[in-house]
Amino acid sequence: MKHGSNKRKHGDVVESLDRMYRRIRKHEWCNGGDYCFCYTCGKLFSREQIEVGHFESRRFESIRWDDRNTRPQCHDCNMAMAGAKGAASAERVRAIYANRLIEEIGEDEYNAMERKRLSRLSPIELYDLENQMRQRVKGL
Repeated sequence: MKHGSNKRKHGDVVESLDRMYRRIRKHEWCNGGDYCFCYTCGKLFSREQIEVGHFESRRFESIRWDDRNTRPQCHDCNMAMAGAKGAASAERVRAIYANRLIEEIGEDEYNAMERKRLSRLSPIELYDLENQMRQRVKGL
């Protein structure tokens, strides 16, 4: 589908990207199997139970589907990071996530992700990302 002829709503594209991204990341985290560990608490969860935890909020669309920004999280840890369990819990879980993320990807990649967070995706970039995501799904 060409960019000019694509009349889909922004929300529909985002929903499509979210669905594909969840499938891709869960497959990667579980190594094609059925279980993986929560990044922040370390407990084992089934693929169905694990969630795509975002270090920086999903509202930052430019890094919403950035692999540097997402790790497997159980529901409790994911909700704690979102602040649903209080500020102290959010700070604690976020600190664990941040320390592990920096150790894993390095400060340069972490800082690059943080800078990218402030940019915005154009509609064309969003459609291109959707096409790239389709290719990733095909590769599973």
